[in-house]
Order: sequence, then structure tokens, then C-alpha cells
Amino acid sequence: MSKLRDWRHAKGLTQDDLAKKVGTTGASISRIEVGEQWPSAPLLIAIERATRGAVKTGDILSAYQAAQQLTARRRRTSLSAAE
Repeated sequence: MSKLRDWRHAKGLTQDDLAKKVGTTGASISRIEVGEQWPSAPLLIAIERATRGAVKTGDILSAYQAAQQLTARRRRTSLSAAE
């Protein structure tokens, strides 16, 4: 689970609640939490401010990189299995 999701759950916020605070959609928050979307710089700043520094840009970057690496490994595995 991502640090952003953990923080949001601890605060009792839905993805839509957080989205309203930072100026985006609940779907974007969902994609950010699972590492499918890299947010813009202004959105990263808004998230860090909304969480009062509990979730930093580096936390979101780490989750994104981990998700991208996992996706790449899965692709390589499925490609080699298909051969």
C-alpha cells in the first residue's frame, strides 16, 4: 500500500475527498496511489501541502518507480513464457 493511501485512510478521507483538496479527480488519486500516474509538479506540491508534509514527493516517486519496475518484470516474464 502506498504512503499516500495509508495517510488518506488514517485521516478517514476518500479519494474524492483528497482530490477536492488538491484540485484533481478521485480517479487520478487512485492512479497515483497505485503508481500508474506520475502527477504534475503543481499536484505533487498540493499533495504534500494537503498532507502537511506527511507524504513527500519522494514517497510518491518511490511508489511510481516500484510500480513501473513491477510492470516491466511482468512484461518480460510474459514475453519469455510466450516464446
